[in-house]
Formats: sequence, structure tokens, C-alpha cells
Amino acid sequence: MKMIEFIKDATDEIIYSIRCLCGKPSPMKRFIMVMIAGSALGIASICILISSIYQIGHSNGQKEIPALNEIRQLHLKNDSINLLKQKLYEYEQQSNSKQE
Repeated sequence: MKMIEFIKDATDEIIYSIRCLCGKPSPMKRFIMVMIAGSALGIASICILISSIYQIGHSNGQKEIPALNEIRQLHLKNDSINLLKQKLYEYEQQSNSKQE
């Protein structure tokens, strides 16, 4: 509870200090500030999108992807699938030797 009160008091203090510095903006000033902030964020978003698309198509981007023949399969000696296959093989060998 004390933390929530502290956060509320801190935000109120920040808002009060900003209002003391800038004064209360008129509705037209608020509208202009919102439009400027929205335009800046929109331009930044478009720049990031264009940069990402350029990097995808750029030849340097293709060098980062390893070729399929360079990827090797990792062989584990004691993994559960190989142990299961080995046990099944041994079971088949035992059952074949019993039938003979």
C-alpha cells in the first residue's frame, strides 16, 4: 500500500512540476503537441520498416544464413531414442534366437 501511495505522489509531483514549467496548455496547443508526437512516431515507424525490408533483401543478409550442407546432425550416444532402438533390436534378436 505504501508503494502505491509513493508512486501516486511521485506522478503527481512530476505532473505539477511540468505544469509549473510549461503552464497549462490550451486545447489548440495540446492538439499540436499530440500531432507532432504522432507524426514523429509514425516517421520513426516507417523508417524502421524500410530499413528492415532493405536488410532482408540486401546481399549481406544472405551471408548470415548458413547453407544446408554446413549443418551437421548431432549424434548422441546415450539419447533415449537410440537406447530404445537398441533395446528393441536386442529384444528382436532374443525372440529370433528363441524361435530357432
